[in-house]
Amino acid sequence: MYVLDLPFMIASYLTILPTPRDHFNRLRCLICPIPGVAFWMFMFIGKPNEKWLYFGAPTAVIYLVIFFFFLPRDGVTQPSKPIAFFMNLTSSVSSCCWMYMLIQFLVDLLNTVGLVFNIESSYLGFTVLAVGNALPDALNTIALSKAGQAIMAISGAYNGQLFGLLIGFSAATIKNYI
Repeated sequence: MYVLDLPFMIASYLTILPTPRDHFNRLRCLICPIPGVAFWMFMFIGKPNEKWLYFGAPTAVIYLVIFFFFLPRDGVTQPSKPIAFFMNLTSSVSSCCWMYMLIQFLVDLLNTVGLVFNIESSYLGFTVLAVGNALPDALNTIALSKAGQAIMAISGAYNGQLFGLLIGFSAATIKNYI
């Protein structure tokens, strides 16, 4: 299993910066913008084309300049708070890209199961995908209610679905126009 997981571990190590300030590594911060920005461009734009040069190259150069000039030098083991915030923001975008890629893989896997067992994709969406999407929200709502945060649980239950609908549909629409 480790052999199968090794390529993903290396790719995630090169594209996601460590977020805890005590795991700071200057060399990793200087290496990460190149594969990280390339991964972002692949996820947002698709296969390499001229848009990679227009958006990817300046983004990678900006990241390298920020990290090269503003990261702490010798003897300092933690970055300043603005740089730590920038590193967290970078890690969040990379993590969202990884989640998007893995979700695409799971949806393709679900479609394959539907083809093998001759089940329509709409039925799989109504059952398996709906349960997989709603179960973490339901468990979160239950945990909040048990902790005495009923108002937060109710608002989270409604707003989580609304957020998913608004962001999901708008992101899909934007991706179709890019």
